[in-house]
Amino acid sequence: FMLRVAAEALAGHALTARLWIMAGWVLPVVATAVVLGVFAYAAARRDLRCRPTVLLTGIMALLVFAATAYLRGSGASLVWPPGSPHMLSGRYAFVPVALVLSMLAMLLDSRPPQLSASAWRNWQVGALAMLSFVAGQNFFVANARSAGPSWSAELAEARASCPTDPDGTVAVPISPPPGWFAYLPCEQVVGSGDALGPAAPRPPRR
Repeated sequence: FMLRVAAEALAGHALTARLWIMAGWVLPVVATAVVLGVFAYAAARRDLRCRPTVLLTGIMALLVFAATAYLRGSGASLVWPPGSPHMLSGRYAFVPVALVLSMLAMLLDSRPPQLSASAWRNWQVGALAMLSFVAGQNFFVANARSAGPSWSAELAEARASCPTDPDGTVAVPISPPPGWFAYLPCEQVVGSGDALGPAAPRPPRR
């Protein structure tokens, strides 16, 4: 949770990966301290109308992550080896990261009485700038599937092989080898048109 949720919620995957190579657990520990500090701050603010929602959101982030990792059996792959980040099982951290960011957004939407409106606006602008920077760093993150096959190219090749067996089924690669395939009937591939991509004229049956 410290590495894949707290750190990536505040710094994103790309920056977290770079800092993991440079400093190991420093960023996850600092990020977790920040998240816990925000949670404690929300619990201590009795004037915060959305306090129950903020606290529930933080608790849900931890529970959803733990339940997903346990049910999927992906706990080991969620921890990075020293000096070597990866994206394995990253999809299981997506919802917890979104919950942590939602918790922070709800707090930033409620100004504490001891701060002026202008001072609080500076906090909001700073948080928005940080979020924009993190989003920009993670707009495109290469992974093991980035070099996957082109759907249009593989479909064109499938159409070329279908005339030899118009009533058969063709396997269209959809991931880097060795990988997964979409098994489609030739009748659908050759006459796909708008659904699958540009269709070639279907030869007459004999």
